[in-house]
Amino acid sequence: MTRHVGAKRAPCVSTDQLAAAAIDAVGSRDFLPSMLDLLGALIPCERAQVVNYTCRPQAPSLLFSRGITSAASRIYLDHFVDHDPFRQCWVEGTARGVVTLDMAIGQHPQTGVFRARFLPLAGYIDEVSLFLPRNETDCLALFAERTEKPFTADDIAALDAGRALIESLDAADRRFTARHLSDTATWRYDHSSIRRVLTADLTDRECDVIQGMLDGLPPKRIAARLAISPGVVRNHRSSIYRKLGIASERELLGLIPSRPTEMLL
Repeated sequence: MTRHVGAKRAPCVSTDQLAAAAIDAVGSRDFLPSMLDLLGALIPCERAQVVNYTCRPQAPSLLFSRGITSAASRIYLDHFVDHDPFRQCWVEGTARGVVTLDMAIGQHPQTGVFRARFLPLAGYIDEVSLFLPRNETDCLALFAERTEKPFTADDIAALDAGRALIESLDAADRRFTARHLSDTATWRYDHSSIRRVLTADLTDRECDVIQGMLDGLPPKRIAARLAISPGVVRNHRSSIYRKLGIASERELLGLIPSRPTEMLL
C-alpha cells in the first residue's frame, strides 16, 4: 500500500486543513514541511523532497526531504547529478508545472541512465516533480517518489489539479520573505531568508557567517561575534563558497540583489 509522506500527521487531515496549515507556516521554517504534507495529500507517495535547481554552475541543493536517505543523496551528487533529467529540463528551459519522469527523459533521452541505474540504487521506481520558479536562474522542485508502483494518469491529474494551490502558497511565501527583507533596515536576514535568497543548503552557522559578511565584518570580528575562532570562520567561508559555486566574498555579495524584491518576486 502506498503511504503518504506526511505519515506523522493524522490520516484524517483534509487537503483544506493542510492548505490552511501551509498558510500559517508562510515565512517560517515549517513552510517546506507543510508543502510536502500537502503534496502527499494530493499524490500519495512513500518519499518526497524539495530540491533547488539552478542554472548557475553548482549542484542542486536538497532543502528538505522525507524518506530520502543520506546514502541516496550522496550517490546522486557523486555520480548522477549530470544525468538528472529534471535538472536538464530546468537548465534548458523546458520545465513547466508538473513534469513526470517519462516526460523528462523523453525530452532528454541521454539521461535514461538515471532511471536505469540511479533509481534502483536509490530504492524507488518512479517520481514526479512540480516546478516552482524563483527567478530566471533558480527554482524549487517538489518531488513525490514511489517505491512500490508507478504513478498513474489519475495521480498526475490530481497533482495538476492542485498545482494552482501550491503555486499560490509558494507565491505568498516569496512575497512574505521579500517584505521581511526589504523592511529590515539593517538587512538582518534570518536563516530561512538567507537560504531562500541564496537558494543553497546552508547550515545555521554558515548563515551566521554570511550575515557577518553582509555587515562588512572581517573574519576576526565575525569570529568574536559568534564566539568561534577565525580559523573556523575561514572553514565556514570555504564551505559557503563551495556550495554556491563561487570563489570570493565579492561574488557572494553579487548574489544578493540591491533590492530583495528583485530576486524574490
